[in-house]
Amino acid sequence: MSGDGANRSDRPQGGEGRPHKSAPAKDAAIRGAAIRGVARLPARRKFTGAGFFAAYIRLVINTSRRNREYKQIADVFDANEPLILAGWHGGFMLAPTLFPYPERVSAIVARHGDAEFIGNVLERFGVTLVRGAGAGGRRKDRGGAYALRMSLKELKAGRTITMTADVPPGPARKCGLGVITIARLSGRPIIAAASATSHFRVINTWSRFVVNLPFSKLAVFLGEPVFVPRNADRQMMEQKRLELEAELNRVNAKAYAAVGADMSRLAIAGIDGPPKPGLPLKLYQLAK
Repeated sequence: MSGDGANRSDRPQGGEGRPHKSAPAKDAAIRGAAIRGVARLPARRKFTGAGFFAAYIRLVINTSRRNREYKQIADVFDANEPLILAGWHGGFMLAPTLFPYPERVSAIVARHGDAEFIGNVLERFGVTLVRGAGAGGRRKDRGGAYALRMSLKELKAGRTITMTADVPPGPARKCGLGVITIARLSGRPIIAAASATSHFRVINTWSRFVVNLPFSKLAVFLGEPVFVPRNADRQMMEQKRLELEAELNRVNAKAYAAVGADMSRLAIAGIDGPPKPGLPLKLYQLAK
């Protein structure tokens, strides 16, 4: 018998000698262990960071209690497809919860490292990628013209597209004109989307990227359709941009309120310098 087996009789039986943990304490311990496990994974793991992050997203979804509206997402898709699903960059981790038919969804991702990582994650949920995004405040267009053409092509073929409404390097939660232009040229509605969990961490990046944690309450909400007239002038485009921005903020506030989470933790003001070290940042860096 091994030394381990020889000592088993000396171990406390039936929980004797161990402090009793309440259910919330157990959940907190499991969440902490999950993040610590991610942070300690060796870099040469046989599966990619994107593969692990996709598995982690499934863990969050499958261990969380979902709101009733979660089951109504398919109804919104059925009534509006093909549609343009838009969300904030910082809340993109739970995007897979918003796709009742992932095989009919194409995601617009930029041509840089972070976006490639996000794209690789989404592919593991059955989503097709359209690479390229607007230049934002940069001089160099990162494939925006190509992405626009491909987005219109996908919509015309009856496929839904999903994209972030705010563009790096920011400002965060400020809607760009790219999604408005796609809606104007395609005639398809934009649906604002938001998801939130009761337990989460925030990484100190330009978008205040949210790392959702397992064993949470999970809420998903979709907004009212936003249509952009094909003959919209510059003033009308700006009006629709503000309308979508307000709708995105509304559904996000609704999602955080539904799970009893403090949305003020996402505040943009006061961000200065590089991201602060910690387990959430390790999770994000490791997965990339």
